[in-house]
Amino acid sequence: MQRKIRKQDRVRRVLEAVYAVDNECHIRYADGCVPDPDKFFARLDMHVIGIVRAVVVVECDEFGHADYMVSCEQTRMEQVHEAVLKAQFADAVADLGETAALAAPLRPVVFVRYNPDAREVDGVKERVRRMDKEAQLMKALRDIDDGSLQLSHSLNIIYIGYDMLEGEPAVCRDTDYSPQMRGSIVLVV
Repeated sequence: MQRKIRKQDRVRRVLEAVYAVDNECHIRYADGCVPDPDKFFARLDMHVIGIVRAVVVVECDEFGHADYMVSCEQTRMEQVHEAVLKAQFADAVADLGETAALAAPLRPVVFVRYNPDAREVDGVKERVRRMDKEAQLMKALRDIDDGSLQLSHSLNIIYIGYDMLEGEPAVCRDTDYSPQMRGSIVLVV
């Protein structure tokens, strides 16, 4: 557990060198459309407040969250996504009124799933220095911030440092990975 906390703290410090970050941000949700919520809140590793173009959540997924059920991870992302959209809409209603809020654009939600540990690419263990992997994370955030990374969906998922198979994150090959969520994946180089 201590190792896990140290990795997450390192990622937080890397992010805070450039962006304002809300560490261990709580998102509450209730009465949503996601079936059978397991609880009514989520604790996100880091919400990058300093990026205004999108709502950016960075999750430090040690060992690619290999011990977590894919269906649980997806449900959690869907619940958080829904809660964020509802909050944005409620804010728009308060600021603009209900009629104008219906036409107001909502910021997309981006989950950056960052694995700080070693990974495999097409079955071969990849050797990448930690600082190079962190640079890839920061480049993805800069690309979101300046608009050069196309966020085509209301929910976008970026996997950095995850095992890769034939150009896509290996986690997508899990039989529980939904086609809808697969369509939300944004590949970064």
